[in-house]
Amino acid sequence: EYFSELTREAPEFAEAWNKRATVLFIMGRSKESLFDVARTLELEPRHFGALSGKGLILMQYQDWSGAIEAFQEGLNIHPFMPASKKHLEFVIRKQKETMI
Repeated sequence: EYFSELTREAPEFAEAWNKRATVLFIMGRSKESLFDVARTLELEPRHFGALSGKGLILMQYQDWSGAIEAFQEGLNIHPFMPASKKHLEFVIRKQKETMI
């Protein structure tokens, strides 16, 4: 509720959208979270946390190529995210499995 209010009061504040995306993801509301991630990235295209979150959501949907792209983009901006590196390795493996 707090972050929803903040997105209404400060709609150009990227971090408000990102924080709400995080909470929605934790609540299992991935589609809504992905909408907020998209808004975050519209406002701040180099938001590596939002890119990582996008990768996690796309992993849930088994969109391996989309997840690979999101994690790689995030790592290009901030190469020192060990969780994103592990997730990227995982989704690359999953994509290769689906090609067999």
